[in-house]
Amino acid sequence: MKMSLTSAALALGTLALGCGGRPDVWSRPASANAYGLSNAVVLHDVNAQRVVALTASGDGALSASSFGTGTDVVATAVDSAGARLFLLSAGHRAMLGDTQKNEAPALMVVDGSAAAATTRTIDLGGVLSDPLDGLALDPTGRWAVLYASGVHGGAFVTNPNELVVVDLTAADGAPVSVSLHSFGGRPEKLVFAPELSLPGGKTHLLIVESEQDLSLLELDHPDRAEITVRLADAAAATTPQPAEIVVDDGDPARTDDARIGLRFVNDTSVMTLQLEPSSGANGYTPTPNVTDVGGVPSAIAFVRTDGGLRLAALVPGHDSAVLVDPATTLTTTVALPADYRSISLVTPSDAASTTSSADTALLWNGDAGQAGVAFWELGQAAGRPFRSLETVAITERVTSVLDVAKTNTTSKVLSTGAAGVFYVLDLAQRTATPLLTAATNVSLVVSPTGTRVWTFAPGQSDLATTDIATKHVRTLHLDAAVTGVFEIGNGGGGRTLVALHALGGLGATTLDATNPDEDHRKIFGALLTEGTP
Repeated sequence: MKMSLTSAALALGTLALGCGGRPDVWSRPASANAYGLSNAVVLHDVNAQRVVALTASGDGALSASSFGTGTDVVATAVDSAGARLFLLSAGHRAMLGDTQKNEAPALMVVDGSAAAATTRTIDLGGVLSDPLDGLALDPTGRWAVLYASGVHGGAFVTNPNELVVVDLTAADGAPVSVSLHSFGGRPEKLVFAPELSLPGGKTHLLIVESEQDLSLLELDHPDRAEITVRLADAAAATTPQPAEIVVDDGDPARTDDARIGLRFVNDTSVMTLQLEPSSGANGYTPTPNVTDVGGVPSAIAFVRTDGGLRLAALVPGHDSAVLVDPATTLTTTVALPADYRSISLVTPSDAASTTSSADTALLWNGDAGQAGVAFWELGQAAGRPFRSLETVAITERVTSVLDVAKTNTTSKVLSTGAAGVFYVLDLAQRTATPLLTAATNVSLVVSPTGTRVWTFAPGQSDLATTDIATKHVRTLHLDAAVTGVFEIGNGGGGRTLVALHALGGLGATTLDATNPDEDHRKIFGALLTEGTP
């Protein structure tokens, strides 16, 4: 999770200056982006070219560790486990008379999974003469992929089809430069597929999406040539642009049924690519099937039904979903009680499904007139599709579904945007408990433990914690407006809530996350001032 914080001025009175001149950086406004990791809140102090890792003791006291970053950080990302922060720096090319030394592009990793934060830096100078400004992380935590996003301008001449694959399990990152074959397109999105059982063995694919084709690159073997899939015939006047990509491994015992599903921008067709055995160097080849679903789909997902694997497509405007058999392209249309635009899968145990071999899907983001959510029991989708839906009455439109930790598999948190209410959804009981908020623009932060949700309104000093199991709410009144909230593990084995404030040098209040009490809060100021807290 990332928060941006800015302070008008540093609290100069809190810093005892030593002898000598004061570096210019300490006279600039304090500006930082904040990231929550497992056991640390990391402040990226942009002007000072450093990160400050805040860790908490058992009693809520904060300690700070400062680490210098590379020059010109152009991209940042937190891994899916919430344990590491990655910072990609462009470096510096020294010119004649330059007082700053030459510096190669680098990838810095801040590890906040232990009691004390640590860092390591991967030198990219061996594979990059010009910097790249895009960073994507593999959900398994093994790879980072660098690319030219174009956001920061880049070099004078850039090859947008050049990628750098970094193996994070190697001590030096073992960066490998890959130049994708292009038919005129450039990468627009990178999708990491889960581990797939392919004819050549288990592997991880990176799917590189351009405006007119897909490139499939084996991350386990980045030296192998990628496979490019043209999304239209070479003679076609227009090419459909991908809008969403989903992946399914199929039967784990088979090596010929892994599939990729696509929907396209302003197109009524969906496509499935089956990765079948081939005599080529990669050992597989993608075989496409295209199906018209009668309207432009808003979301797709591979689902397991009582009739087998299907690609489900939600079709707004028709109040329906279409199930596509990826092998035969035959379709089944299912009428929906509302014009839902989004779909999230919940496991059978999450939804107390009676059919262990089939999925249950949560449908949400309905139109204003027919809001709420619906459970779609896919164990009845083929035989009795009209009996497969159960709605939960919610008067507001659900705009996002927040996952709860893996330790809590029976709950979801539903956000309604600026409607002044959010819901805790019980997947087993099929109930939705409303939680009303005094403000209409609140931020929700689900605890990594899956036991509570924190609520705050940026710019206000109130903070609330809601127990997900009991729905009990406790409101806390802090001393300054809250700009960010992070729950981390502390040195005593417990949990600490760190609420950040955009005051002089940036400040924070800490509370016991399990039993928060304002009387035992601790307040810290000038977090970006040298020598604090």
